[in-house]
Amino acid sequence: MSTRVVVLDDIRAIGPQWDAIVRDAPLPNVFMLSDWLAAAGTSGRASIVAVYDGAELLGGLALERVLRPGFVTYRFLGYQLTPDHIDILAAPGSALVVVDAVAEWLRRPGQRYLELVGVDGDALVLGALGSPSVLESHGIHRFAVLPETYEEYFVSRSRSVRSSATREAKRFAQAGVEIASVPRDAEAIDRAISSMFRLHAELFGGTSQLLPHADAYSRALGAVARTGDAMLVEARVGDRTIAVDAWSTVGPRWGSLQGGRDPDPAFHGIGRQMLLHVVRMAIDAGVQSLDFLRGFDGWKERMATDSAPLYEARMATSTLAGAAARAANRLEYEYRRRRSRAAVDSVSVKEDA
Repeated sequence: MSTRVVVLDDIRAIGPQWDAIVRDAPLPNVFMLSDWLAAAGTSGRASIVAVYDGAELLGGLALERVLRPGFVTYRFLGYQLTPDHIDILAAPGSALVVVDAVAEWLRRPGQRYLELVGVDGDALVLGALGSPSVLESHGIHRFAVLPETYEEYFVSRSRSVRSSATREAKRFAQAGVEIASVPRDAEAIDRAISSMFRLHAELFGGTSQLLPHADAYSRALGAVARTGDAMLVEARVGDRTIAVDAWSTVGPRWGSLQGGRDPDPAFHGIGRQMLLHVVRMAIDAGVQSLDFLRGFDGWKERMATDSAPLYEARMATSTLAGAAARAANRLEYEYRRRRSRAAVDSVSVKEDA
């Protein structure tokens, strides 16, 4: 085998081959599909480390570079949208070769710093970083392993959850609330995404870290929803949209992406009803699990069956690069905090179509 590394600045150049490897994985990840990456990444900053054997793509690593004075910081492509489970991509039987090739590229001469957030404990990329590198806890992701029937899942929840869900279902039915998947139509998808961010802004306001990146997230989510790799679930009362949730639907593990809720107290509990709606859909589709991704929201703990840790991995090619990166990160954090506060005023508040 004669491997070579090619660094590309546009994932779309290898989109079909890349996506074929993603979909062939045991647990395909929507955040690694080329449509998502192309829309989520910052223009002009992509570094797609593609590993080949001759003309055959074996895998690679999708990174985003941030130029700093005297060094370069690399993060996962689209890191601003807080993806989880990102890793080196490798075709079946090629993991060791791809990891070695990526490791050699990462450790080539030069001043650079890698900051990779949301990786699993058994991620291939950890092997490419090698030593010295730092691995720190970055919270957990909760998930629900799905049984064969909805009834089995429901009765496995706590008594208080079951009681609340039953009361909510009756109340929303009397109010005329309808929950349904958004059709796979470009106009309907765009309308639902716009409603989701409007409701997200109303609910979270300046505390949301997502709103500064609403445009990029809308593009990425719209791209994968139009190909059927994500779906939007909507709750409506007549012509009024009161909640929208987005889910990835790639492979046997669906994932909760983002959502928005009407803050009106009359609609308290609609999120649980929407989740139970998705549980029914997933079980009917033969899905193995629902991943609620990172975060410590109470609903995740109540509706999940299991959890697993996520990590942040860091590696500097020199002490100087590491120190400079940490100083730059402190400034960037303050900038993001101020930008997040201002973003709520610029989010689209267009009325539902």
